[in-house]
Order: sequence, then structure tokens, then C-alpha cells
Amino acid sequence: MLKSHIRAFGFDSRLGHFPGCAHIRTVDGQVPIVLPMYNSSPEKRRIIEEQIDKWLELGVVEPLISPWGASIVIALIRVIPFQP
Repeated sequence: MLKSHIRAFGFDSRLGHFPGCAHIRTVDGQVPIVLPMYNSSPEKRRIIEEQIDKWLELGVVEPLISPWGASIVIALIRVIPFQP
């Protein structure tokens, strides 16, 4: 299934554009959940910071002040060349 929709993923660093806005509904009165950042090596932290800076520059993400938060995890994958 993933192979048939491979273009939906940005494995080659290309970015798409979704013209809509996403809203995440929460339950009224819910206490915000904040998770601390996982321990990462200095090299992984550098990679995370560089990627966030790149996404900020490209307008993929924007700065946000929120009581909600979660960690960023680097997921290492084996890249399989696309075969049409």
C-alpha cells in the first residue's frame, strides 16, 4: 500500500502544499500534556535543530506557544528506491 502511494511521502525532500487548516479537538477541561525531550546525542540534536530551522524557513512549520508539547524522535529508515 505504501509503495502505491509513495508520492505522498517526502523521502526526496520535496514538499507539498495542503491549502486547508488543521484543528485538533481536545476534551473541555483536559489538562495539557507536556513531555520532556528525549535524551539525544549532540549529533542528533544538531540534525533536529537544522531540520526545524529548514522547515521554519520554508514555512512548513511556524513558531507556536502552547501548553501542549511532545518530543521529537529521529526515525532512521532504509530508503528503497522508487520503482514505477
